[in-house]
Amino acid sequence: MENKELIQQRLIEQGVPRDLAKFNTNLLSKRMLSAEKPLVFLSPPKVFVVQSLINGLVWGFLMWIMLWHSAPENWVIDIITMIGFGSFIGGCWYYRISKYQKKLCNISWTEWCRTNIDSAP
Repeated sequence: MENKELIQQRLIEQGVPRDLAKFNTNLLSKRMLSAEKPLVFLSPPKVFVVQSLINGLVWGFLMWIMLWHSAPENWVIDIITMIGFGSFIGGCWYYRISKYQKKLCNISWTEWCRTNIDSAP
């Protein structure tokens, strides 16, 4: 566990936001993104798909409970807005991960570990 904390600390020192230095954003993404590396080193398209699905479904479920159940005839609009919301949030994750990967000079996870963790005093 302390190794993960050390990795997160080093990434934060290099200018990566705390949420991208985490290994998963939530319990559902932990199941879908089983990689043992921080989010900043994951593939942006894969994170886009997973976060779009998770956030779209959770938001759609909450909206159905609160508002949409009273007008079930608008289910097509509800599904379109759910897809739109999920895509927007997934796009935000895609953009942020791409931005900070460029800031880290697009190095791979193994290369970063070799230079930052293995050479630690």
